[in-house]
Amino acid sequence: MKYKDSGVDIDKASKAAVNIAIAKRRGANAVTVAGDLRERLDALAGSVFPDGVAFEVTRDYGATANQKISDLIASLGVAIVIVVALIGITLGWRAALVVALAVPVCYGITLILDFAAGYTINRVTLFALILALGLLVDDPITGVDNIERHLGRGSDAAKSVIDAILEIRNPLIIACTSGIILNYSGIGLHAVLEETFSIFGRAALPVGLLCVGAAVDVAAARNSGKIVAFSSVLKLIVFPLLMWSLCILLRLDHQLSAIAILFAALPGSPAAYILSRQLGGDSSLIAGIITVQIVAAMVTFPLVMALLAMS
Repeated sequence: MKYKDSGVDIDKASKAAVNIAIAKRRGANAVTVAGDLRERLDALAGSVFPDGVAFEVTRDYGATANQKISDLIASLGVAIVIVVALIGITLGWRAALVVALAVPVCYGITLILDFAAGYTINRVTLFALILALGLLVDDPITGVDNIERHLGRGSDAAKSVIDAILEIRNPLIIACTSGIILNYSGIGLHAVLEETFSIFGRAALPVGLLCVGAAVDVAAARNSGKIVAFSSVLKLIVFPLLMWSLCILLRLDHQLSAIAILFAALPGSPAAYILSRQLGGDSSLIAGIITVQIVAAMVTFPLVMALLAMS
């Protein structure tokens, strides 16, 4: 805190000042601590501080934490609205309602488990929740889309749901579930297994790109040139611009905005080709789209980074 003499800035008036740093205890709520401290200081200023002496809070981590949480909630709300509207238009409002319920329920269960395990909302967990938001919004779309495809065949509803989910199950779901179990149980991974899985993880992207490259049908991609070009422009130019507008609307700080825009400027994932094969889509077209986007991103991504550096 910084004292001021009769409202005059001490830094300019060369008056004496006292700075006091107050830290919260482990597990305490920074927002509550900061609010209680302000109330206590206001009470002291009216009864203890002498005339001509006042206080000023120069740094409030509680307010910063509260702002970050508010930004996360706002982003979650905007993501749910956009996804529900998109699915409602394309697949129907029944499918949209499923996703609208799945996203907040999954987020709520995650926060309950974190609270039960003693985790608090800090910069690390907040960043993880922000990254998980993208996955949480994306996964229900894939599941609902495939379920609708199976229901459209006119087969039994329960069997259609089971068959649809079995089709899209993948190592990522199994790996995430196994990781959660190992983390909460405290067992962990043996050093040899951790290093082995690390090697496999680093090789996943190159192998995926090789699969996409091997599946590229130049003739098919040329015949679908308008679709490939449209999807590439939409992903590499329009989507980053929409994300930039959303960041301005939500008043995110420069660091969070840069992260969101860079993620939006990335080319399509090779996993889209695998999903296309699994779900019976046009895998040759997807392979062509991914290839063109990766090549084009060699130009667009550095351009986005340069624009962010200049802003």
